[in-house]
Amino acid sequence: MAQQRIWKRRESLPIHKKKKEIIDLIAKNQVVVVQGSTGCGKSTQIPQFLLENHLAREQGASFVAFITQPRRICAKSLAKRVAQERGETLDRKEKIANRSVGFAMRFDNNSPRGYGSICYVTAGYLLRKMQSGLHGVSHLFIDEAHEMDKDIEILLTLAKDLAQKFRDLKIIIMSATINVASLQEYFPNCGFLQLQGKTAYPVEDFYLSDVKRILEAAENENSDPQKEHSPSNDSQLEAKFDTLPELNEDMAALSLEHKIDERLPFDLIQQLIEYIDGNEGEGAILVFLPGWGEIKRLFTLLRDSSALDQEAIKLLCLHSKLPKWQQKLVFAKGEGKRKIILSTNLAESSVTIEDVVFVIDSGLARVARFSPETNTNYFCTINASRANCLQRKGRAGRCQKGKYYLMVPKEKYDSYHEFNESSLLNTTLYNVYLTIKALKLGDVEDFLGRAPYPPSSLRIVEARCKLQEIGALDVHDRLTALGRVLAEIPLEVDLGSALILSRLFGVHDHVIELICNTQNAPWNLMIAKKAINKIKELKNSYIKKIPTPSDHEVMKLVAEKFALLYEADQKAFLKTYSLDGGAMREARRSNLQLLQILERHFVKNPQKKTKEENPSLSLGILSRAFYPNTGVIDKESKKIITIAQDCPEINSISVAHTNNQAANRICFFNEKTQSNKKVHCQEISTISPVQLILFAAGLVKKSENGEVLIGDTIRIKLDPTLADALLQLRKWIKNHLINLSAIPEETTLIFNHFLKLDYKKC
Repeated sequence: MAQQRIWKRRESLPIHKKKKEIIDLIAKNQVVVVQGSTGCGKSTQIPQFLLENHLAREQGASFVAFITQPRRICAKSLAKRVAQERGETLDRKEKIANRSVGFAMRFDNNSPRGYGSICYVTAGYLLRKMQSGLHGVSHLFIDEAHEMDKDIEILLTLAKDLAQKFRDLKIIIMSATINVASLQEYFPNCGFLQLQGKTAYPVEDFYLSDVKRILEAAENENSDPQKEHSPSNDSQLEAKFDTLPELNEDMAALSLEHKIDERLPFDLIQQLIEYIDGNEGEGAILVFLPGWGEIKRLFTLLRDSSALDQEAIKLLCLHSKLPKWQQKLVFAKGEGKRKIILSTNLAESSVTIEDVVFVIDSGLARVARFSPETNTNYFCTINASRANCLQRKGRAGRCQKGKYYLMVPKEKYDSYHEFNESSLLNTTLYNVYLTIKALKLGDVEDFLGRAPYPPSSLRIVEARCKLQEIGALDVHDRLTALGRVLAEIPLEVDLGSALILSRLFGVHDHVIELICNTQNAPWNLMIAKKAINKIKELKNSYIKKIPTPSDHEVMKLVAEKFALLYEADQKAFLKTYSLDGGAMREARRSNLQLLQILERHFVKNPQKKTKEENPSLSLGILSRAFYPNTGVIDKESKKIITIAQDCPEINSISVAHTNNQAANRICFFNEKTQSNKKVHCQEISTISPVQLILFAAGLVKKSENGEVLIGDTIRIKLDPTLADALLQLRKWIKNHLINLSAIPEETTLIFNHFLKLDYKKC
């Protein structure tokens, strides 16, 4: 009966009437562009139409489709939806022969069988898979192509070459707000299909002037005393809100460049939400905000609002760094309560929240940009494109007439760019360069010159110089053995380089754990007030177990304790300290994958003891990945004097905040964050001067007076003979790092005697 209901629901979709037309169009054209409005079913139904058609013609085994998604949550949710529609589960224990649907992404592979199958993947995963070829793939879907992500742009450029090389490969490019004219020019003679959404419910537009008019009229009316804001008893509010989640500014991974955008009219957005809740009918409210800082501020305003009946609403957040179980709450039914969802652009495409009626759009987006001064990426807030706004508008009106409130003037919206700007133009190209080389696509500048929006030659040269500097490319622009390993490791180049370096010193087990737990931090962004002190207590309990103050080591130890507990004890542990169990489990999966990659490329060391650890050495190597996030801790001010010559504060839950051992020590940190106009450093670890000299990724030189200079800020006074020896050893390490990848059996643990060095005393 359940499957019959699912089948009837599928048949009720407008796209089902186009099934034959879609199948015929794809059969007649190698490249097809599909423009389908939000919710039309293009991502879930078109792959199934094609699979069912192949099965009906007894050619099911020849159908293998990969559908790329810009985000992990999108790939997983779509795979789950399609599996349900096909009467399957995504249970890894199920026989793979029975699974026609699956997903795959970095560190999380739940692929279906290799024939008659549909696999939702991230674009980055597919590019890495293509290093070993696309043998057996019959259909390649590039979904949400409007996002212009780096990996999507490489795929679009590559698709043009693949179409010429593999005439049987079908390429389908899909989006709700795609630049059709540009794609038709890029893929001449491609097929084109436009699809309507699943509902004809209209969505009414409102701009900033309309919102002000609505709120002013409501305030003037104000005849109903029930609509007036009445103050509540302070003690009752305090007790009530103490059980509500708090947005923890100490642990929120809110990059400095993710600082709160003061252009946002938070007061108007709050008043508009209060007005909708008090005057409009049922339906969830979805608010699009640029990033976590804005979500945090609005969450606090709404949580403390006396105009909202806190018992009658569900205040939810959607952000990629939130635990998976909290993300799932957004998609669950409101159970008689109005859902108010504060989201980044994560809710903009591919994922569907069925009960959304009202959409409030900040009109802003947070994007990555490239800084030529520091040669790194950073994030900034920009105006969204009109394509973004149309996507967001499409989230409303799925179950009834909807309303879309854009919090900018109409004339400003009209000045927005029509489509998103290419990310190839604005972010570092290190990994892009490596990927193109690993795929043997020829000259990188020539390949990227054929991209829909090619980056400048200067940016490409910068990437080449960086990769040659770390030994990933030789002087002839060819991948070295080190470069080939880096291209396979699903990490940014600096992290990958640190990982391989750790193999040279025989501490890769330890460094892999540090990397994986750093990328999947267990700290929950939304915690109850009382849990903050519990987390400080937990972190401080590990101080005596580590040789140097280190948040990275603490995260590793917390994850190890969690893994050793029985299931019931794990739940209690997570609840007590408000930890993210999903993040720690994902860290373990990541750990296994990285170990497998290293084992494929490097021989095991017969002398090495099982799981030998050297925390001080491991942290020194890890610091290489986060350079130039390096500085000296000032004991008096509790600030870090960084290489960038600024002075961010140490966040209060860091083990370096109150630990006297950290005073006046060199340290590195993950990133700078901003909260309440204060800049903090996230996840801090102290290291020795020797470690910094040996492993810093930037320029290290000896001054005329004999000091060793790291950047323009850190000066280390050493015995001249020792300084010369360390600088020579630094060069030696670089050379052996390259040799380790080329001839692993000859260089494995060549520095074994350095493992006995007490770096803490250096």
